[in-house]
Amino acid sequence: MQPHPPVDWHTVDLTSNRSVALVDSCRRMRWLLAAFLLALAIIGSRAVWLEVTSGPQARRLAAQGKTRDVRLPAARGRLLASDGTVLAVDQPMVTLEVHYRYLQQPPDEAWFRQQVRRRLSAAERADPAQVAREARAFRVELAELHRSLPRMAGVSAEAWAQRRQRIQIRVERIAQSVNARHRERNRPPANPAPASESTWAWLRRQIREALVDSPTALPMPRIIVREQLDYHRMAEDIRPSVAEQLADRTEVFPGVRCTVRTGRRYPQGAVAGHLVGYLGVVGADELALRQVEPEGAPLYEAEDLTGRAGLERLYEDRLRGTKSVVRERLDRHGRRLGAEVLVPATSGADVQLTLDLKLQASAEQLLDRAIHLGRLRGEQHGLTSGGAVVVMDIDNGALLACASAPRFDPNTMVRGDAQQVSKLLNARDGVLLCRPIQMAIPPGSVMKVATALALLETGTVAADEPFRCQGYLHRPTSQRCALYRQFGIGHDRVALVDALAKSCNVYFFHYAEPLGREALLGWMQRVGFGQPTGIDLPGELSGQIPGLRLPDDQTALTDTQAAAIGQSTLLVTPLQVARLMAAVANGGRLPRPHLLADGDRQSRATGDPIPGLSADSLAVVRQGMRQAVTSVGGTVHRQLGALQAPVAVKTGTAQAAAGRREHAWIAGFAPVDRPRYALVVVLEHGGDAAQTAGAATRDLVRRMAALGYF
Repeated sequence: MQPHPPVDWHTVDLTSNRSVALVDSCRRMRWLLAAFLLALAIIGSRAVWLEVTSGPQARRLAAQGKTRDVRLPAARGRLLASDGTVLAVDQPMVTLEVHYRYLQQPPDEAWFRQQVRRRLSAAERADPAQVAREARAFRVELAELHRSLPRMAGVSAEAWAQRRQRIQIRVERIAQSVNARHRERNRPPANPAPASESTWAWLRRQIREALVDSPTALPMPRIIVREQLDYHRMAEDIRPSVAEQLADRTEVFPGVRCTVRTGRRYPQGAVAGHLVGYLGVVGADELALRQVEPEGAPLYEAEDLTGRAGLERLYEDRLRGTKSVVRERLDRHGRRLGAEVLVPATSGADVQLTLDLKLQASAEQLLDRAIHLGRLRGEQHGLTSGGAVVVMDIDNGALLACASAPRFDPNTMVRGDAQQVSKLLNARDGVLLCRPIQMAIPPGSVMKVATALALLETGTVAADEPFRCQGYLHRPTSQRCALYRQFGIGHDRVALVDALAKSCNVYFFHYAEPLGREALLGWMQRVGFGQPTGIDLPGELSGQIPGLRLPDDQTALTDTQAAAIGQSTLLVTPLQVARLMAAVANGGRLPRPHLLADGDRQSRATGDPIPGLSADSLAVVRQGMRQAVTSVGGTVHRQLGALQAPVAVKTGTAQAAAGRREHAWIAGFAPVDRPRYALVVVLEHGGDAAQTAGAATRDLVRRMAALGYF
């Protein structure tokens, strides 16, 4: 192919009349303008149509803004003593709340950048140096905010920091859980490749998986939970002056507000604190359960309080009440315009108890005094570390006093001071332990009451059968009476009544062999040892009875003899012993202890009869317990013999771990002629029962007499 020859423009005839075809651009512009006007006419027509048909409604909806349903907790029911004295009540108080974004550490990056940009003008936002300076200033303000707020609220800096950290951990867990469930629900199903597909089908599938189905191609947006946009309680019971200062200086304290809420208060302080219990923030596990009320709303939300111990926990459903639902109207900026109550709140029901508050306070005071005296003795080993007092109606099991020492104030747990709460949780004396139901220790000679019933009912010994006590069973170095350890003599001739009154160990060592291990352990179960009493308190221990089988006969015999006087591996709680004393006094029925006052339950005798127990055997045991007080040789004659109110008791000095003092027990009933109340006084590592627990029992009986019980 030959190239075209060059053109010589000088030879071109420019005078030719031949016309050249040109494109009319104006015509194209007219068509484009017509299309644009047509589209504009369509849009305008639609706008006019919407204005005519939906304009008023749209403006009305725009003026209304958006709505938000808020659930507000109802007032909890009160806990009342038998005379109506308030033990726990909800009271209004000023609460300091801080927005979560101001608590989060480190702050959320998107929120932080947004706050910084809001503080700058349009020109300043374009200057990176100015933005950096403003970001540093904002960080300083956040730090200063969390330095000044604890001082104003009267909270230690450590408690504030721990509270802040707990809130962030809880909110992050909620957000992670919600997002994990969201991702799981929206995870695309796996699309396995067909066995045979064309090239075009394979290409389409690859494109779809890459652009649509692949979770890595288009990341799933993260859900912001409500707790991340809400205010959280940081301190309660704020002084009104502090609340006014915060309200007047919102520019200095952004993200902070004071609201009036109801808070739990315990007007009696530490009195009956172990029984009343306390509240705590609902746990993440309870939130995850998503328990619902009848209308389908969650029972608990973040920051809600629920019963954590004692009666507050056990009767949570009765005390809690039903939340109200309030619909708030907000403008487009999120400002609150008004509210409407959709569902009114229903307050929780009151719970009245059987406790005599005066007797309860007296029992706690005598325990405090006994523990204090034990510490003043300056013993190096086994100082009195705690104790319990139980006073129970022998017929229906109503608890008139159920004291535990040492004690704590439930208000400390509600206020949430981390340092004080940590001190209680880590206390070596077990201050949070409710000893009447959670102190399982050997009963010592108190067990001889049950052993005596077993001896009589099995026919192992007659009530008047004599026995000579030489102070020890076989050897002077083991299996001895306390009298022999102190004075080197025995009790001489004793029968069963004398053995109970004088607490003769050798008598019960001797007859434990013919009684047998199986019969003794069987009677332990009959009188309620080794099983919970069923009291309406959480956390009750069942104690422990020795095992039936042991390696050899001699070991079994020795262990049975030890169990007969309340040693071996036998562990009981004060409340279990109180039931035994009630059964001895009421004719052989084991009542079920309870704190809830119930007219039907209190009007009728409760409890199951102990099988195989006769009135004659009970009479012998009651006589022995009475002579422990009235007889010159009785174990507590010096301490209780002069009391005007007739009581019958059994002492018990139970051996503890090596190097520790014995546990001191006194258990009985009063009055003797017409029994009505079972009494138990226990001092953990209290030493000799007659001296320490005897003095406390004397004061308890005198106080009961002064209150009109006898």
